[in-house]
Amino acid sequence: RERIYMQAIVKNIGSAASGDMVVKYWASVNAPEPAFTREFPGLAAGDQHIFSFQYDGYESWYSRITMKLEVNLKRPGREVNKTNNVLTKSYQVKRR
Repeated sequence: RERIYMQAIVKNIGSAASGDMVVKYWASVNAPEPAFTREFPGLAAGDQHIFSFQYDGYESWYSRITMKLEVNLKRPGREVNKTNNVLTKSYQVKRR
């Protein structure tokens, strides 16, 4: 297995400060549980947070897998727009 290194930039594009957030990463959109979860403090309007994480990759029957990254507030009632909270991206993997 190869180690997978991921980096994500989370940006508050709103006009007000956000509350504390939770970032979840699924190595595959079909995975039942996230491979990675991290909480971090809120962001001022226009601010961003860059974080990195790593996990052990795995072989697959498929040559490409679609991952999913989701960011949500810990107190969701404060969020005005949830349409930009999820990113999916396809990446190449070694076939089994």
